[in-house]
Order: sequence, then structure tokens, then C-alpha cells
Amino acid sequence: MPRRGVTVGKFYPPHRGHQRLIAAARSRCDDLTVIVGSRPGEDPPASLRLGWLRELFPNVRFLLVDDVYPEQPDVWAKVAVRLLGSVPDVAFAGEEYGAAWARHMGCEFELIDRTAGDAACSGTAVRADPLGHWDCLDAPVRAYYVARIVVVGAESTGTTTLSRALAGHYQTAWVREYGREYYEARLRRGDGSAPWETNEFVAIATEQARLEDQAAREADRVLLCDTDPFATEIWHERYVGAPSDAVAAISRDRRYALYLLTGTDIPFQQDGFRDGEKIRDWMHRRFAHELEARGKHYLLLEGGPETRLRTAIAKIDEVIGLSRLYRPVGPEELDLIRDRSRSGYPARLASQPIFYPVLNFEYAERIARDWNVRDSGYGAVTTCWVRRAFLDRYEVRQVGGPTALEYWIPSGELDAFNANIVGRIQVVREYGSRPGGEST
Repeated sequence: MPRRGVTVGKFYPPHRGHQRLIAAARSRCDDLTVIVGSRPGEDPPASLRLGWLRELFPNVRFLLVDDVYPEQPDVWAKVAVRLLGSVPDVAFAGEEYGAAWARHMGCEFELIDRTAGDAACSGTAVRADPLGHWDCLDAPVRAYYVARIVVVGAESTGTTTLSRALAGHYQTAWVREYGREYYEARLRRGDGSAPWETNEFVAIATEQARLEDQAAREADRVLLCDTDPFATEIWHERYVGAPSDAVAAISRDRRYALYLLTGTDIPFQQDGFRDGEKIRDWMHRRFAHELEARGKHYLLLEGGPETRLRTAIAKIDEVIGLSRLYRPVGPEELDLIRDRSRSGYPARLASQPIFYPVLNFEYAERIARDWNVRDSGYGAVTTCWVRRAFLDRYEVRQVGGPTALEYWIPSGELDAFNANIVGRIQVVREYGSRPGGEST
């Protein structure tokens, strides 16, 4: 006879501990049912959580139940048997409470250790600080919590340049502007002068949203978007002459952490496709008006490229409560980082009273490539996320050109720095070869 199993939980939201529980339970029975509790007002709602779980475990049956019952094992035993239609063979749980639940159902009980090093993965902790518990989440859940940053603006105001530079700084995914691709294809077909139709903008907004949602699964805590369906609404006004309810419906319920509006204080540059120089200021005013009217969180960016980039990074860091920092290292320091499971940087030597993390990849690359390789034959650029609440106590030091920016952390405070690293230290670029002839 097939062995039928059951487990229950809110999975609010699903995290790696839950996944370990479900995977282990599924491996120990022939047919597993997971009961998912739901209450009104939950964020994320149970309907989304159920969809994520079904995506992660397509060979498991999930049942949604209104969580209106008292937290008593005998009550939940009756609920489970009613939903299942009969008594299961075995009940699985990650805590000892499951033993009483199974006893009231009249079935076996198996306790599963769902932590396995992930004790910090709890639904409460994830909801309170999703970006700080990123390693607890899988792709569909990350896509919900990722901080989506959108760069919008009139033609030739540097939106693409800025959004790509920000994605590079944060070492994360970037969403291209589909509308530009559509427009260029239109020109190649010889339809460049044909009147625009609303259905074209519906198609553009739909595809832009799809590309964004796809990239959100791969992003590292922040996602940089070169436009979004909201911006498509403004472009519909520009080309069709009126707002579109159909396009607005696509953008209405989408969530973004921050909009960056690029100003028109830089010269218009013709690239062979642009046609909006005369109405650039009108477009800018429309963007600003609608961002204000809809209560969207946004920042106006003006000045040259470096000024805009620095201002945008400072604002994004403020919004997400984290900063992306870099550190160039040689082979010995990298080995010590790996010895620490990439959770922190090694203690300084007596002759090294200051620890110098830097604020951008370009500066770190220059040191790793030109100094570390010269000294040891090998250099690497490492990066990590650090909590802003910790970094705010230190001054940013400029030690050379505009990109030569550092924090000076006293060696005695390095343990505190390491304690405020979120996630793991990563190597993003290597130069030269490791001692012993290992090429990079």
C-alpha cells in the first residue's frame, strides 16, 4: 500500500527550512499532502505562497485552509483528517508539537530537522528583514521581495546609461527597455511613420513586465529597471495623445521601492532613432507630475553622470538599508576569507591598524590589478553587502580621484564590521595567477 503523509504550516513565506521539511517528507512517503494555513491581511497572501510552493514542489499536493482554528493539536488533527478524507499513515513536522498532532490523528510521527545550519531561516525573520535573509529564499520568493528600482525619464536623459551603471555597481540583474527594441524593429519594417495604436503599447507594457519579473528571480536584493509599465503609460500619451486604461491596468498593482527620474539638464544626443527633442521638457514634466500624483517614491537626478550615479547609489542604499562594498585582496587574504566560509574578513596584522573597504568596483579593480598582481602575481576583487546602520558611523574618505572612496575601519572594529555583513563575501573579478601556477 502507498504510504500517505501530511504536514502543515503557514509557510509565511516559504523559505529554505520549509523546503527542507517538504523535500524530506516527500522522500519518506509515496503521497504527500501539505496543508497551508491562510489568514486575511497576510503579506505575502496565501494565494501567492501556494503558487510558489507548487512551483517548487510540483509532485506534492497542497491544500489551502482558512487558519481560523485554535492552536491545539486535537483541533488540527480533525481539520487534517477532514481535508484528507481519511487518516494518513504518517505526519511530518519540524518541531515536537507534531507528535501530539499525529497521536490525535492516529498515525505515525516523524520529526524532521529543517534547520541544517539554517536556524536563522524563520518566517518571522524573513518578513522583518527579507534582504537580510536572502539566502533563506528561493527564486519565486526572492522575486516578490527584491527591491525594484526604476530609472525613468524623457528621451536622451541618460536612463539607460544610469540603470546599467547601477546594475554594475550592485552586481545585480538589469532589465532592458523593450519599447526601444520594439520601436527600432518598427523602423526596420518601414513602419516608423505609421500612427501608433494602443494595442502596441499594451504589448510593450506586457513584455516589459514579463522581462522584469523574470529578471527579479535572478537579482541580488535589488533589481535595476530601465523603464517599467508606468513609463509606458506616459509614452502612450506622447504618441497616441491620451491616457490608456488598458496600459494603466498593467502597471497599477506593480510594486517598486524607488523611481529615479533623470533630468533634462544634459544635452540632447541624436542616435538616429530619437524624435522627441522638442517635447523633452514636456515629457519630463509629465513624469514628475504623475510620480507626484500617484504618490510614488522618487528622486530627481541632475548633474553629470558621476554625480547622478553617486546620488542614486546613496538613495538606494538608504532605501534598502544596505551598501554594496568592495575590497581588493591578494591570495593570502582570499584564502583566509575562504577559511571563514566567506562570512567575514580576517583580522588585521599588528602593522595594519585600519581596514579599508572601498565604495566602488572601479577603484577596487585598479588596486587588485595594478597593486596586488604586482606584489604577489594575483589579485581579486571581493564584494559584500553591509548594513547601513553600521556604516553610517564612519566617514567616507576620498583618497584620490572621484572614484577613490574608502571607509577607514579601525582594526579593533573589524569584528563589528563582519557582524554587519549580510550574506556571503563574493569574488567578482580575478587577475594574474595564483601561486603554484593556477591561472585565473
